[in-house]
Amino acid sequence: SIADAHSPTHAWASDGTGSLPVGSESILTLNPALDLRSTRRARLTYWSRSTLSSGATAVLEVSQDGGATWQIHQRLPAGNFAWELRTADLTAYTGPEYAPVRVRFRLVSADPADRWLVDDVVVETMEPPSEFGLPFDDDFEGLRYWDGSGGFARVTDQSHSPDTAWYGNASGAALTLHGQIDLTNATNPTLRF
Repeated sequence: SIADAHSPTHAWASDGTGSLPVGSESILTLNPALDLRSTRRARLTYWSRSTLSSGATAVLEVSQDGGATWQIHQRLPAGNFAWELRTADLTAYTGPEYAPVRVRFRLVSADPADRWLVDDVVVETMEPPSEFGLPFDDDFEGLRYWDGSGGFARVTDQSHSPDTAWYGNASGAALTLHGQIDLTNATNPTLRF
């Protein structure tokens, strides 16, 4: 849609130029797949404008198997929203243990007036700082501050809270903080794990 774009000259409109029949699906899939294996942290930002009835489904979805199955990563609320910048954290799909991921925007209409516009999609990677201040804590759910070697890997089936942990049981396995902790002004610092 040209007239409705956030930035010149085009945006994706779920309904093209007319209304979307109730129960119809409109999908925008990012091609090619995103290869995030060599990064520690990634996010996707996009501009979104929507008019959604309470029964509509407007979601950002991610596939880890080439598009055979999709998981909802972000859901838009019902209502009428002007252009807004939205962010989706893709850090959970970074690292050498993950295959490239597919990303798509999907709307299933529940009312002829349901409409979603998406513009200015950006995927960016971010590296953690090289020095950390105090207090420092990490639950392993978001930023990737650690380097695993010798068999250490991130796992989701053996975590204490809530979803991700590092696991290694091979001789010589090591988990190393990617950076330093500044202890310059610390009095009796304590490490708990």
